[in-house]
Amino acid sequence: MRKGILSLALLLTISFAPAYSATPPKAGAACSKQGITRTHQGKKFTCTKSGKKLFWNKGVLINVKNSKDSGTTTPNPPNGPFSTWPSDFQLLDLVNEALNGTDMYFGKVTPQRNYDLVLDSKVSEEDLQWITSTLDYVSGSFSNISRDRLRVYLGTNHDWSRETFRSEKTWMGDPSTPYPCSQGIYEAYCADNNKILLLYSDIYKLNSNAKWDSGRRSTPAHEVFHVAQYWLYGPMSYVGASDPRYLPVWLKEGTAQFYGLYVVERLGLGSYLSVRDQQVRYAQEYKVSVPLSEYQSYGQSKNGVPLNPYGIGQAATEYLIAAVGFSNVLDIFRLTKEKGSFKEGFKEAVGISISDFYKKFENARKSMQIGS
Repeated sequence: MRKGILSLALLLTISFAPAYSATPPKAGAACSKQGITRTHQGKKFTCTKSGKKLFWNKGVLINVKNSKDSGTTTPNPPNGPFSTWPSDFQLLDLVNEALNGTDMYFGKVTPQRNYDLVLDSKVSEEDLQWITSTLDYVSGSFSNISRDRLRVYLGTNHDWSRETFRSEKTWMGDPSTPYPCSQGIYEAYCADNNKILLLYSDIYKLNSNAKWDSGRRSTPAHEVFHVAQYWLYGPMSYVGASDPRYLPVWLKEGTAQFYGLYVVERLGLGSYLSVRDQQVRYAQEYKVSVPLSEYQSYGQSKNGVPLNPYGIGQAATEYLIAAVGFSNVLDIFRLTKEKGSFKEGFKEAVGISISDFYKKFENARKSMQIGS
């Protein structure tokens, strides 16, 4: 390690808590949180507690319907107001159904410090407190997913990130960039399979007017969710758009966007709806309506409109969770890996094809108030 790096970074090593595997539920097998449910092979399993032991129950058969195109059976969606994929509804009903459905999945979260923190000494004690509290909460939320050890880099300026990563002989993002995940102009947040970078350079810039708004406060949970996507799916960044396993960017960014703001709301750090209004409802990018199906990658639409996958992906995630539950949304990533196909994984997890989902989404777009 180069001299001087230790004065910039403090390594906090925290023991890794036991984690349960994300394999399909099996009667009697260990589970993580009482009350959470998983659907597998036509049965709905519930995590049950007996004494101090948590385990999956025997499961309850759910109604199935024949799939005309494949001859297989697909579970019906849960019996909720959005299970029939409505096109006409109140926005607050959608948001509340998505947030409450996520609550049902996670249940009561026990925070866990099962990560390593590489800390810039210039981060204030006040900021360190809420950021680590968020990381502890998120780590506890995903204790049921088998994982690699997570390493979190928390810094205040780009020079710190560059020197710290060089000292560890590692990098994040494009290796040709001068700084990890950055050209050194804007703040940097990014994730890969076992580490995340949270660089709040605008906040700590001299005479800065930057504020700790709800969007910024969502970044720790947002980036950890990207890591959870890796844990379930694998190294997505190495799969090209022509690969059948390729995940559309609206799904990758939209689910992380939703989860980050969900955590902000639940920890009392900010308002879910305020950020949704900014990034979905009143966002200038969505004044020109581009179909969700075109948000496959970053860049521009067929008509040259810049694509912002975050807000529209957040709305799509709300619609998915409200209709089929948070667990099934996670299953999209797991089943895509298992089946080697996003289309097949999506259909088994959600119960309808991705093309049908795109149609239902566009029909409901007005009710979601995207770019209204």
